[in-house]
Amino acid sequence: MLHHIPARVFALRSRFLIPSCRACTKQMYNSQKAGNDSITTLNSLCDLKSHLKDTQFIFRPFSLDHNELSLLHDLVVSHTPDNFHEGTKAKIAKKITKIFDGYIKRLVYATILTCPWFSGSQLEEFSKARNNVLYIVFVSRDEQFFSLKNQHEKELCDIIDRGFMFACDVRHFGGQLHHGDDRAVEAFCSPPESIIFSSPEWINLSSLLDPVSLLTRTFVKRCVGKSVGSLVKKKPVSGRLEVRDDALLSNFCDSFRLLSYAESAINRKPITSWFSVGVTEEEKEILQSLTQAFEGLVHKEQLLELLLKVEQRVTEGIEKVHTSRLKCTIDYGEWLTKMRMEGANFLLPQKLESDLHVDPHRDFLDSLYLRSIHSHDVILIAKAGSHMYNLAVPTSDTDYVVVYRKPTHGYSTLPPVMTR
Repeated sequence: MLHHIPARVFALRSRFLIPSCRACTKQMYNSQKAGNDSITTLNSLCDLKSHLKDTQFIFRPFSLDHNELSLLHDLVVSHTPDNFHEGTKAKIAKKITKIFDGYIKRLVYATILTCPWFSGSQLEEFSKARNNVLYIVFVSRDEQFFSLKNQHEKELCDIIDRGFMFACDVRHFGGQLHHGDDRAVEAFCSPPESIIFSSPEWINLSSLLDPVSLLTRTFVKRCVGKSVGSLVKKKPVSGRLEVRDDALLSNFCDSFRLLSYAESAINRKPITSWFSVGVTEEEKEILQSLTQAFEGLVHKEQLLELLLKVEQRVTEGIEKVHTSRLKCTIDYGEWLTKMRMEGANFLLPQKLESDLHVDPHRDFLDSLYLRSIHSHDVILIAKAGSHMYNLAVPTSDTDYVVVYRKPTHGYSTLPPVMTR
């Protein structure tokens, strides 16, 4: 049976409902604020504790000089690899050293990445290098590398991305290379005319890794994905691809560059960050279309048609690349370790082969899903939380803290996200 509710009564009920919704929103805001304040308070207490114990370390995120960065930018975007003079390279290397002084342990490598499709499509000489990127690899300070700060805070000192300049710690570079990042592979495969600085250790790395081995299936898929994903979007109803509103002509140039790399990988040919374009008939058509697009004579939709044609051909050939991911050899792992440790040796107690069969904590470690850890690597097992402070009641949960050692190369090579 339906009951009629007078309009006046309904209005009164609505008046009481609205404040309750506002109260929920306010409660959520207060809860979030309380959580953030708690984190701030805990961090302050941690800092106070470390200060009292004299174990405080001032974590220094990069704070680079804007004036020096501006001068470096002008040098980077003024030359392409075919007209780089040694004097200009020396100026760039000097600027890098000055900008990073005090923030890094030492410089390992620096190179200029130039998009040939962009340079080839520019009619004005001064515009050809406008899309250049300076790629830098360094060794971060030991105090920051081994700091107990969380990974997000560490990345503030491991990675710098300023558009025209990308700089990263050597361990981050190793992880990027391992996962087929196009920029890392491109930097490694730079021709001599693009390289600003390379340390003896970097030259040694070049002899350890075959450039073609870096062109894995993961690398090809990432190139293809980025080439299209940064330019297109799907229409809601028809599902057709169309050019994104924020897509730039320089993005099209980068996309054709990535697809060129992908095709080289499929054909098992080494890539280089500076190569000739407009050789084949298809390349001549693409280069002419890009040139005319910068003059306003060709629409982005026409460029997209050319891009999708190349992308389809590349996608069909991905399965020809058998290796899915770069295999990290022992030599490569040792190289990353030496870059971090710089010859330092840690003498840990050696276990006899017979001791490996004695694993007294095996069942306990398995119950905590620590199956890869052997008992002889365990340093400490302790109950945490209320049990640690003798405040536990019968209904309290039992949490454990397990401290164990790992091989030095396992910690100093690939980033944590890569070694799980």
